[in-house]
Amino acid sequence: MSPDPAQLAQHLTALAAQDQATLSEAQPLVQAFWQAAQDASLPPDTALAWLLPGLSGANLEVAGLLGVAAGALVEAGADPEPGAEPLLHGLVRSLTGSVRLAEAYLDTQSAQAESEGDATGDGEAAWLQQARALAPDDVRAWHALDLFGRAGVTFLSRLPETRVAFRAKSGILAALDALQDLHEWADWLLKLLQAPYKEAMLVLHPGLGRGFWIEVSGVADNFQLHTLLAGALVTPGLLPGRAPSPAALAEALGETTEEAVTHTGTFNLVNWFGLRPDGTLGGGMAATSAWIWNEGVPADIALFEGERVILLTDPPYERTWTAPPMFSALRPEVRVTAQLSAAEVKAWLRRLAARMPTSTKTATPDTDAD
Repeated sequence: MSPDPAQLAQHLTALAAQDQATLSEAQPLVQAFWQAAQDASLPPDTALAWLLPGLSGANLEVAGLLGVAAGALVEAGADPEPGAEPLLHGLVRSLTGSVRLAEAYLDTQSAQAESEGDATGDGEAAWLQQARALAPDDVRAWHALDLFGRAGVTFLSRLPETRVAFRAKSGILAALDALQDLHEWADWLLKLLQAPYKEAMLVLHPGLGRGFWIEVSGVADNFQLHTLLAGALVTPGLLPGRAPSPAALAEALGETTEEAVTHTGTFNLVNWFGLRPDGTLGGGMAATSAWIWNEGVPADIALFEGERVILLTDPPYERTWTAPPMFSALRPEVRVTAQLSAAEVKAWLRRLAARMPTSTKTATPDTDAD
């Protein structure tokens, strides 16, 4: 007779409340719960509801393991909304301890660099062993970030409004930024939270005198933005140029493709401060410091009076890339919401040019309040 999944869930919740419980104790129980739920044909929503109390457990590592199991249930079809609050609460707890640990780690490595000449990966591991005795809760939070980070990506990539609210939460972006180069899942979470949701952007083509307002959602990098922007503007004939292939558009939209697709660049994307004082864009390799690089993310696009502005010109050379979406559960979209009149385009270009210096100095982009 198969174990009762409800009883296993209660056992896991109790284990997550025990400060000294270990992952090695919890892992077999999670596997048993998963198998028992399958044997009982338990709906994913029901199985998720039974696991949720454990996500708030005092033991961050065990709670994080339950978060991973909850994420697997979401991937199996469970509604992520009911579990978002306890999952994100655990994520915040793991981030808080990890930041404390990182600050101490950087101080320690700095001291090592002064006394020993260089800090090594072995030094980090040795420090973590030492820190386990001095700050065990923070070391546990560091390891729990592997688990809550993985689960957080699963939940947040499916809940755009929750993602926006979590991004706006005080200290979240600062914590992830501090950890980005130190912890893999902090890096993934930061990239996910930077993905826009229903964000209006202004697109101007100075050479053609055309302009558009677009709305961007779920786009995680500028490779994807470039392809979808071309699909929104060139494919329907709003701008001339090389339209992306149907396969490239499908891949950029997160649709399954049988093999890797080669994307070919349609435009050169430039920040507003790449505009010349006369309202034109230089061709070729001019003003590369103002380019919007495909390797970046939409959040890198400079603000002008609170709006992200993309200037378009012809590509200076042929660019090709293969870049499937960074997050498979995001729903990317770039759509045109309005086309500007010729007079409106000229007015915008005058406003931008008025902010450009007449000397050789570079204009200062607005600060991104995000």
